Amino acid sequence: MPRKARGRMLWGSISTSERVNRLSLKAALLYTWLLAHCDDQGRMSAEPKTIKGTVCPMRRDIRERDIEELLNEMEEQQLVKVYSAKATSEDEVDGLALQVLAWWEYQALREPKPSRYHPPDGWDKDKVATPRSRDPDSGRFS
Repeated sequence: MPRKARGRMLWGSISTSERVNRLSLKAALLYTWLLAHCDDQGRMSAEPKTIKGTVCPMRRDIRERDIEELLNEMEEQQLVKVYSAKATSEDEVDGLALQVLAWWEYQALREPKPSRYHPPDGWDKDKVATPRSRDPDSGRFS
């Protein structure tokens, strides 16, 4: 069963971002809506069928066949990176994935979980919570 994304913050500066405002209206809508569906590392499937069914299933004006073009617009503005993610374990996912490039500039997660997608080549910005240990004397977490 896929892990559900936790709540995400939509930062106010997104409305004045030059890169976001260079997108077409459909691409800007899709970009802002996909942020809520990314995992704790800012990744999700980039398969058009999955994006359509997950991010905008009720929008008739954003069709599955439009999504590749909309993702290309986002890539041109350096908002996302679309890449092929190859699973190396049962916990990982094969297929087309995307990475939100400014993820950590705007997300502050207390205990980020690892992604089920490999990062794109050259990406070194993953943040994963280290397991907390319980002090045997006090019973408190350190």
